[in-house]
Amino acid sequence: MGKIDDMRRQREARLGGATDDGGAEAGDGADATTGRCVGCGKVKAVQQGLVVGHQKGLGSMCPGSRRPPA
Repeated sequence: MGKIDDMRRQREARLGGATDDGGAEAGDGADATTGRCVGCGKVKAVQQGLVVGHQKGLGSMCPGSRRPPA
């Protein structure tokens, strides 16, 4: 198979079952892979314990990017 299939199988094995790849629906809160940004309050993905980098507006970085989630 391909690299993507192998990565999906590894992710499913690590999480203990099938995952829903249809989209990340945050709902009203956050789970283990998402967290609220300190700067803008949006729910964003968390990688290595930090909120992923994202933009605040037209090309300017959000001050809460790459910081621990709130």
